[in-house]
Amino acid sequence: MNAPNDGYTRIPALWFQDGNIVIRTQNTLCKVHCSILSLRSGVFQDMLAFPQATGGVETMDECPLVDLTDEPDDGPSKKVDLLPLLGILRLSHKYDVEKLHRRALEHFDHGMFYSSYHAFLKTPDSDLGPLAQQHTITVPDSIPAIASSSPCIRVIPTLSNSPIALLLAIKAITSVQAQCLLPVAYYWLCIMPIQDLLAVPEDILPRAKLHWILQKRKVLAVKRAKILENINQFGWKADCEQVEQCASARMELLSHHIRQNARGDDVCLLHAVTVVDFGRQAGLCASCLKGVNALCSEAFHWEWATLPALFDLPDWEVLNQDRINVLDLFDDDDW
Repeated sequence: MNAPNDGYTRIPALWFQDGNIVIRTQNTLCKVHCSILSLRSGVFQDMLAFPQATGGVETMDECPLVDLTDEPDDGPSKKVDLLPLLGILRLSHKYDVEKLHRRALEHFDHGMFYSSYHAFLKTPDSDLGPLAQQHTITVPDSIPAIASSSPCIRVIPTLSNSPIALLLAIKAITSVQAQCLLPVAYYWLCIMPIQDLLAVPEDILPRAKLHWILQKRKVLAVKRAKILENINQFGWKADCEQVEQCASARMELLSHHIRQNARGDDVCLLHAVTVVDFGRQAGLCASCLKGVNALCSEAFHWEWATLPALFDLPDWEVLNQDRINVLDLFDDDDW
């Protein structure tokens, strides 16, 4: 039975004249090769292995026609725009297309997995988030970003400054069980301004999930306060030769960090504390400067080490092994 092709759009890049199977997703058509589909997708391999009945099978362009229920926008794209990339991630997982799935995950891995706290700190930073200059994944302007502190600045939406974009990414990452990408993703989500989180539609951010995020924000705020408390804990020993001056300098250093977050509660647990440069400028002696910096550095590395546990995830060692398995990092096949 030959199916009509009126009202359908052929995708030129996926329409091969010598193809032997037509795939229809809603109003779009692709004509491809069964052998390549079977080679790249375990699901299609199993699907096409069953013999087809001779009667009653829909055909198009003299080829068998297969209907898929997926959205056309979930198909491949040469660009690394967020929404098509999420679709590729889901479909490659659903149809067991391992290499395409790995390539999609690599885009997220590039900006959402860090081997250490030191590596995390190397990401571009600003008041808009650790990856305000993220360039491997672009977010459409239709998805709002958090508001800038300056009305003159137009904020370009990215994964780290757009709650909706990040929530869509987290949903897709969770669905394909790539939990190694979740600690940093959840951290970004929890440090978003509360007013932006509250503005997210409930169908994207259910109230139960919002409550979970707010609870984690409280934990982050307490942990951040304890790290800043280190500034005022060191320096009262005999090796400080200018106790009064250092006490004043420590208060100035604390005030500096409080002013940096004047718009709300300080939940940016992993954001570095400018101890050395500002502490020296404020007048901390060498002994206090070294001691405060060591205490803060130790605290940051501890909080990084325990970050997955904060979000009810396995430790970094397990997540790193999960990453190796998911991305097949030991596969030398560079395609």
